[in-house]
Amino acid sequence: DNIEDTSTTIYINKYQNIPTTYDKLLTINKDVVGWLKVNNTKINYPVTQTNNNEYYLSHDIYGNQVRTGWVFMDYRNGIKELDKNTIIYGHNLKSGYMFGDLKSTTDYSWYTNPVNQVITFNTLDKEMKWKIFSIYRVSSSGKYVNKFVVKFHKYFEYLGLAACRLARQPVVWLFGIQL
Repeated sequence: DNIEDTSTTIYINKYQNIPTTYDKLLTINKDVVGWLKVNNTKINYPVTQTNNNEYYLSHDIYGNQVRTGWVFMDYRNGIKELDKNTIIYGHNLKSGYMFGDLKSTTDYSWYTNPVNQVITFNTLDKEMKWKIFSIYRVSSSGKYVNKFVVKFHKYFEYLGLAACRLARQPVVWLFGIQL
């Protein structure tokens, strides 16, 4: 569902000067755990995490109550050692801000551009590049939320389902390497 962003200008002005260094970000909000960037989209935000998945649905990085919320990591995910399925949430704003620009990632011209096939996710301790192997839409109650896959073969069954959603390039399974 799209959340109406009625004043894009105010939105841009409010968040355009967010610090980009962790020491400054942490003075604004101790919940900052990383930074997410998706090439050729508006997704370029500090990521927060708290002890629930409700707070940042309605609060920004400054702690203000806002309809647009903020980008945040699922409270069940570990930030020191990332889980097999790290979930990062953000509202789908019509203006393209937060995760509203994700709709462009299903366009052929976007996902066939090699520059766009890598997502940057940096934490306080690590700099990471993630290769995209699947892009698809899910409902908010989709199976992806079940991140606690216990059995190894079930995990690869889940990954196979995800890979089949975008079967435009071969997927190579590397056992023992976190995908």
